[in-house]
Amino acid sequence: MLSVELLEHLRKLASKIVEREGLRLYDLELALGSGRKTLRVFIAPPSGKSSVSGQGISLDDCSRVSQALSLELDMEDPLPFSYDLEVSSPGLERKLVQTWHFQEAIGELLHLNLKDFLFLPSGKKFKTLEGTLKQVLDEGILIEFSDEDVTIPWHLIEKARVKFLFGRKPLSKKGKRHG
Repeated sequence: MLSVELLEHLRKLASKIVEREGLRLYDLELALGSGRKTLRVFIAPPSGKSSVSGQGISLDDCSRVSQALSLELDMEDPLPFSYDLEVSSPGLERKLVQTWHFQEAIGELLHLNLKDFLFLPSGKKFKTLEGTLKQVLDEGILIEFSDEDVTIPWHLIEKARVKFLFGRKPLSKKGKRHG
């Protein structure tokens, strides 16, 4: 098993390379399945240039980051095993982990898996739900779910990702649909 320190070192190394290419590190994961190991690096446009604005990640961006990061990893050799390097965008149905991931997803439909049941004032309870992200708060997120605004505390969120629906226009920051 890899140490937290090694994963943090990989994040810092990848972040340095990605930023040098004018992009941001969105996330990094190491898949240690029974077969070949894979280091996955997800990159995003610079701050404020989300895919909603039409500024996405190109194949050229991925290629440049992959080549530069591969050279750095070959020189430093931080992993004690062989692995494949994959560089890509986080995708339309990207997972949301960090606060800035949620902030950039305001107005989008989210799919949430919760660690425990969420009880609504109506008496209904949910452990999995989908709703439109309206606001990111210090204590959690505010989503529109079942025609109610519901606050979900950070500690209750197990997994979160954007759910893409073809043709659905995201909400603006003011809660109105674009277009």
